[in-house]
Formats: sequence, structure tokens, C-alpha cells
Amino acid sequence: MIESSPTPAASTGKPPFVPPLHGLAHYAWLAEIGGALLVVLILSITESGGLFRDSCCLWHPVVGEKLLSEGLIRSDPFSHTFADKFWIPFQWLGEVAMAQLYALAEYDGIFWGTVALFASMFGWLMGRAVRAGCHPILAVLIGSLTFFECCHHFHARPHLATMAGMCFLVAILTDVEAGRLRRLHLLWIIPAFCLWANVHGGVLGGWGTLGIVFLGWGLYWLIGWPSPIDSWKTCGWLILLCIAATAVFLVNPYGYDYMIMWKLILHADLPKIIVEHAPLNPWSAVGITVLCEAALYFFILAGTITRHRARVMWLLPIIWLILGCSRIRHAPLFSLVAMIAIIDMLPYCRWTTWLAKRSDLYVSPKADDPNEPTWGVVVARLFPLLILVVPLVTGLRFVELDKEWWPMELIPAMKAQQAKNPGTRLFNEDRLAGMVIRYVPEMKVFIDDRCELYGEAFLLDYLDAMKQRPDYWFTEWHKKYGINAALTHPKSKFTEYLRSSPDWVLVQEAKGGCWFVKK
Repeated sequence: MIESSPTPAASTGKPPFVPPLHGLAHYAWLAEIGGALLVVLILSITESGGLFRDSCCLWHPVVGEKLLSEGLIRSDPFSHTFADKFWIPFQWLGEVAMAQLYALAEYDGIFWGTVALFASMFGWLMGRAVRAGCHPILAVLIGSLTFFECCHHFHARPHLATMAGMCFLVAILTDVEAGRLRRLHLLWIIPAFCLWANVHGGVLGGWGTLGIVFLGWGLYWLIGWPSPIDSWKTCGWLILLCIAATAVFLVNPYGYDYMIMWKLILHADLPKIIVEHAPLNPWSAVGITVLCEAALYFFILAGTITRHRARVMWLLPIIWLILGCSRIRHAPLFSLVAMIAIIDMLPYCRWTTWLAKRSDLYVSPKADDPNEPTWGVVVARLFPLLILVVPLVTGLRFVELDKEWWPMELIPAMKAQQAKNPGTRLFNEDRLAGMVIRYVPEMKVFIDDRCELYGEAFLLDYLDAMKQRPDYWFTEWHKKYGINAALTHPKSKFTEYLRSSPDWVLVQEAKGGCWFVKK
């Protein structure tokens, strides 16, 4: 991230004077490295296989391999239900990166690449907190709350780029509004959006955020409040920047077809179909952590706006909190945006002034505090990249797919069935599709989690079968698609129906799945 001196903008008032932090901010780069190591330790112990508990974690690298070996994909290569229907991989760059990591060290390569990204992101956030005056202990506490709020969405897949992209975007907008960076630094948003758009469609969230912030700055300027916009000329320049940031969405191998896939996803009623698009449950573990961070954010905000006029970036987390409550998948973005806002508000908050007088947990940085050494900042930013060499240099392989999630024991039986009957038409639950695509590629799947391909009507029929009428839909699907084999989860209604049906035979059962064939 681009940063400079943490001196706040004079236009919103100077933070109260307190004694310097004894040069602690001078070593913020060490806090970044320490935060990165903490993230590596936590994920290595708890998530070696947990990062792959999602179907697309297994099929995304396969898409990348096809792109590298066969060229551009313009039709569905994986299913028999929608074979050859128009579909393009709109996360192609992230999938190619996953394929390259898989080629280097299989799932260990993808695991360490994911860990490196998280270590870089959360280490940088903790270092930023120290630069704002936090003692490393306080920085770790704030960072840990954000980390644990985000961890429910930790899957090794391209959507992680949206978390990193949002951090970059919000940080640069915050620093420009605070006066730590010049408006010219906003030009970095254009190449960032170009890269982000080719990795994950979450760039639309960044694009919306950019528009909301620019609109807020414009309103502040019009009513005479402090704002990075100081003239109509600046206003026009920011409008041109928005246009350029939008135009780069077309810089991809598929041109406008790329936008069509985004449109298909946006028009689907996903909250009815996918759990991560459902509204936030405040009584769940995820809901409780989100509400805790929201409480901390509003506590700091209340202590700040009673002394200083709120900046636009201080109010931005409210928008993302509303979005996070409407869909669970947006909750991590609220948490990251809120942490950056909290860090920026700390020097102005009356509660931190009180804390600074009574302990060393927080001390507002002074303008004449010694700057960090450039080499230290460079080392801190490059350190997470060293994590990538762990599986290459050591040859260590410890990542194993969770067998309670992925029934790997069934693969030989599935391959034997395909060899015996090449015309096998599979029914599979969507959560198990990734295993079929990766390990039994000659057997086409019935469904996976590409909502933009299958369409809302098909997915709602599948949902009805999964929850209420598996007997009716199996009869219909056999007539329409000729399904004669089934891969299901042991505890699902599909398995319950197939066990009781005289038309199906259970061939093999594992912790994570059951393999049936039709008589």
C-alpha cells in the first residue's frame, strides 16, 4: 500500500498533543512482519485443509489449466446438463494463477499462496495501526477482531482478490482525504481496477465504493466542508478518473462478453440459492463477530465526531455494514473497511486521548516522530512473498483435503463406472462437483456452483429437490437427462431417497459421500 507520514489533515483539526510513542512507530515495519507471522501460524495450524472446503476451490485451477493448454473458453466444458452453452471464465486471471501454483506444489502451492496474501494484508493493517499510534498489542487486538470476522470467508479462490483490492482502494482514498497523499496518487486506481477486474467480479464493489466516495467529497465541497475537491476543475478530473476506471473493465481477453457474465450473476436471486448470499444471522458466530466490530466502529466514531467533523471515509463503513447485513459474503469487506476507518479516526477520538494519558497502549504520533527506514518498509512488504518458497525449497507437503468434506475414497469406483459405461450420466450435489471435475474429468457433472451458467430456474428446481421433493425430481431428471449414477452427501435428503428407492444401488459409502448406480 502507498503511505506517507501519518500527520492528519489540518482541515479536520489536529489531534491532541501527547508525548511521543518513544519511537515505536519507527518500527512499524516490524509490526507488519510480526502480524504476517501470526497469520501464517494461525492458518498453518487451523486451516491446512479448511481453505479448500468449497467446490470451486478444486475446479478453479482446472479452468486455469484449460486456459493455458487450450486457449480461451467460450462454452461450458464441465457439465452434461448445460454442455456447450455459452460460458466464459470471468475470473480467468485468478484461475491461471491458481493453476500455476498447483503446477508448482499442488494444493500446497495454492495454500501457501493464499496464506501469503492474507499475511500481507493483515500484516499491513497491523503496521498501519502502529503508525497511527497504537501499541503493537492494541494493533494485534484490533487486527485479530477483523481477522476472525473475515475467516468464515477464507477459501482458496479468486474472490480473495476483492478483499485485497478493497483494502488498497479504501486506504488510498483515506490517505488522500486525510492529506497524507496527493490527489495524483488516485491514478493508481486505474491499473488496480484493471488487474482486479480480470481476477474477480468483486471489482464492481470497489467501483461502487469509488463512486460513493467521490460523490461524498463533492457534496462536502458544495456545502463548504473540508474535501479533497476544491474546484470544478478537480471535480471534472475525478469524473474523468471514474470513466477511465470503468473503461478498463473492457481490458480482458473476452471484451464485452465479460460484462455479460457479470450481468447474469447480478440478475440472479442468489440469496434464495446460495448460503453466502443470504442475509446475516445476528445470532450466528459470524453475526456476533460482525456486530462486535460494528460496535467498536460506532464507539470510535462517536468519540470522534463529537470533536471533529466526520470525513467521508469515516462514514463509509456504514454503507458496507448495510451490505454485509444483507448478504453474508459482504461482511468481511465491512470489517476491512471499518478497520481502516478506525485506524484513521484514532488520533482524533476522545477515548484514545483518555487512553493515551493513562497507558502506552495508544499515543498519538507527532509530526516530528522519526520516519520508518525505507528499507524496513520494503522488507515488510516483500516478507510475505518469502512464504511462497516454503513448499518449493523444503519440499514440504502437508495439505490434505478434508475427507469428511471430500469423499476421495469413491474416486476409484467412479472411474471404474465410467470405464465400464462411458455414457454414464451423473447426478451430483453441487458441493461435490469440484472433486469430480478435478479427479474424474471424463465424467461430466450434473451441477456445480456456477450460478451464471445454470440459471435461476434450474437452481430453484435443484433447491426444491434438495429440501423437499427428491423423489419427484429424480424421476424428472432421469427422463430429461438420463442420469444413472449419483454422488451425494451421506446426510442429505438425496441420499435418504436413494437408499430407500428400489431403483438405485449403493455401491460404496465414505465419510464425505455415497456412490449410487441405477439398476
